[in-house]
Amino acid sequence: MPVYRFYHGEEIVGELTHTHDDWPWHFATFAPEPAFEGVRSLFDRELELLNADRMDEWELAWDAIAALGLRLVPGSAGGAIDDFILHVEGTQAWWRC
Repeated sequence: MPVYRFYHGEEIVGELTHTHDDWPWHFATFAPEPAFEGVRSLFDRELELLNADRMDEWELAWDAIAALGLRLVPGSAGGAIDDFILHVEGTQAWWRC
């Protein structure tokens, strides 16, 4: 299974182990690193708003996350992905580019 490292600056926030796709979404197990604690509340809030279908507020919450300049880096080949939407719920994550 492909592995992606999730970065904030030069710090690894977590590791995503790809499990399957359901176009356009990619699904993975998520293994947080200690640095995830610095952004966890932003992802918790983003998912809460998404699940409540409060899309205007969700967009603002996602904009706050996107402003951090986070990126996904494939563990094998390929360049960094810096334009994506990522949801994290416990040990599960899903994203689209």
